[in-house]
Amino acid sequence: MYTVRRMAQERTSEGIGRNAAVSKSREIIDSVGSEMKENPPAQLAKTARRYGTKRADKQRVAILLSKSRKAGAKV
Repeated sequence: MYTVRRMAQERTSEGIGRNAAVSKSREIIDSVGSEMKENPPAQLAKTARRYGTKRADKQRVAILLSKSRKAGAKV
């Protein structure tokens, strides 16, 4: 499974060294990820039932990145 953390690392590490913006974004992504793990959106279960877990995982990543961007992450 392509993890959200790995995806965020690839997007933020392209041409950028480890600086404050990257670590701040990573903190935001981690906090949003832990929140989604504790309380996953109900839509994910519906998507998994209807279309399969692979599509639900893609949707989870999209939701997580969207919430992270709204929280201020530069992803």
